[in-house]
Amino acid sequence: MAVKSLRARLLTAPDAGDGADPLENARLTFRTTTGETLCVARTNSDGIASCDVAGGISTPAVTLRQGYEVVYAGNNAAQPSQAHGTLER
Repeated sequence: MAVKSLRARLLTAPDAGDGADPLENARLTFRTTTGETLCVARTNSDGIASCDVAGGISTPAVTLRQGYEVVYAGNNAAQPSQAHGTLER
């Protein structure tokens, strides 16, 4: 089993009167909802990070279908974002 096209976009939290800006070169950790790390990627100039997890994942499919979370441990305040990916057998 493999997980393909995990993707997330990281934006700063908007300041008073300002819009959100993408955070470049931020380290994002993609992990299961049970806390198992799937992969780590850095954001590009648009704040987008993406990665694939090669076949042979030992995580049960039922856990992978519950979704994943993306963790940013940087010093900037970030606004909630959306992420997506696909599960392949």
